[in-house]
Amino acid sequence: MLGDAATQVKATTYGGIIQGLISAQELSNSIIRNSNYHRAWKNRIGKELKYSLLIRNKLNKFSNEDYNKLINLVNQNKVKAILSRYDRDYPSKLLFKLALTEPRFLKYIF
Repeated sequence: MLGDAATQVKATTYGGIIQGLISAQELSNSIIRNSNYHRAWKNRIGKELKYSLLIRNKLNKFSNEDYNKLINLVNQNKVKAILSRYDRDYPSKLLFKLALTEPRFLKYIF
């Protein structure tokens, strides 16, 4: 299974076209190489899907005040620059850069 049927979906946006295409590529490679498909897709996108789920779980607990504070952080030019530069399909890289740029994001990560 791959894509939505295999829960290879970003929990933050519920999108998954990129993840589905990556998984299809890994399935094709696994068939050609007679290798483990499950291990291949997990090595490629598993960590990012886990980060996406952690973010979703955190957002589900936000109050209106938490969202307002987060929006204020995101509205800073230095944060907007990071958001425009890094792909949200790879939240591990994005979160790291956001925390380095604006340490107050650490409050939302932990």
